[in-house]
This record gives sequence, structure tokens and C-alpha cells, in this order.
Amino acid sequence: FNAWAKLEVKAGNLSKARDILRQGIRDFPRDKSLLQAAGKVEERLGNYAGAREMYSSSLSVEPSAVTLVAYALLELHHPSEGKPADIGKVRKLFEEALLVDPRHGPAYNAYGNMEFQRGDIERARDVFQRGVSAHCTDAASVYHGLGKLELSLGNTVTARDILRKGLKEVEKHEAMMENNQLKRAVFLAHTLGMLELNSNRVEEARAIFTKGLSRHPNSSQLLLGAAMGEVKLGNEDDARRYFERAVN
Repeated sequence: FNAWAKLEVKAGNLSKARDILRQGIRDFPRDKSLLQAAGKVEERLGNYAGAREMYSSSLSVEPSAVTLVAYALLELHHPSEGKPADIGKVRKLFEEALLVDPRHGPAYNAYGNMEFQRGDIERARDVFQRGVSAHCTDAASVYHGLGKLELSLGNTVTARDILRKGLKEVEKHEAMMENNQLKRAVFLAHTLGMLELNSNRVEEARAIFTKGLSRHPNSSQLLLGAAMGEVKLGNEDDARRYFERAVN
């Protein structure tokens, strides 16, 4: 049921996915993954009360970090009855997710980003640093979040160090990464490359983009970054080739 529903979601057939998951829940009412998936579909359909009910049902079967993070983000972005988000409740859900799975990278990333968006820099930094210390499974997202935070504060040297450490950590585990984690690893390389480019360290930027493309040759982000580096170096033919690869 889950695989079929995912196929329909990917095709944009959310109502069909809802019907499939409802059928699955009738047959397997205590399947936590079906309940969690149904919550995501209800959320995408704008039925936030229904999503809340499905997430709660999934958690009553067995708590999972994935469902707790989804529930936290629902409460953050779509609180019930039009009230302001209960930040205390959202934090509690994130903390519960990290109790269930202390190495769950998306929890640290979503939690840290929430605090950053709220302007609580110290709390955001603490969350990201906890993720780094936990050696979480999705290291790229945590290092990227911490690096972007420091960049936003103008701490270029600190950000550079964080992003470089993140890339080294990612390279150790790249062979075992899922597709979404690989995409976030690309963000990490792109952010570091652009940092160097904007700091007029063009050769350093070129080396980062070249290394990134050796691992992710079809990344439009890295190709565009490499093209911009070649423009700065005056290598117009090389820049043109990167631009063409990026758009094709």
C-alpha cells in the first residue's frame, strides 16, 4: 500500500493516494508507517486536522523520529484553530524525536532552522552543534545548517571551517547515503564553493566545484558554480561548457 501510494503522490494523484492508504489502514490498522504516510497526504491536501489525527495514531502504535518531526512541523506551520504556533509544544516534539533517535539528522535540521528563523541564534547554534556531536546519519544537513547560520552572522572563517569538516564527514559515508542525503551533500559543496567564490578565493572555489562534480557530475548547482568560477578566471570557453551542461 505504501509503495503504491508513493507512486500516486509522485504523479500528483493525492486523492488516489489517500484512498489507497485508507484501504491499507482498514486492513492493517496498527501499521505505523501507513498511518504516518496517510498523515503526510492529508497535510498536502490541506486537511490538517486529519493529518494531526493520523500522526497521533501512528505515534500511539510506536513513536518514531520521522513521525514526530512531521508532527512538529505541522504544529509549527499549521497550528490548530488558527492560533499562533505553540513553540513550546513544537520544541517538545523535536526533543522527543531526538530521544527516540539521537542520530536523526532531519530532526536537528528542522529544529535548528526553526530556532534560526525565530531569531534565537544561540538556541539554533546549540541544536546544530548537538547534531554534529551526535554524528547523525544525515551529517550534510546539520553541517549545512550550522554553516549557513555562521555565514548569516558574517562569521566567514568559522563557516568555512564547519563546511569543510562537513564535506570530510560526508565523504566517509557517501557510498551508503540515500538519494535525498546525497542531494543535501551537494548543497554543502555548493555553499562552500560559493563562499570561496564570494571571498575572491577563486582557485579554492574551482577545486571544490571540480571535486564535487567528480562525485555528482549532473548537479546543476555545482555546474553553475563551476561556470561562475571560470567566468571570474576569464576562461569563457570553459564557463560556456559548464553553463551548457547545467541547462542540458
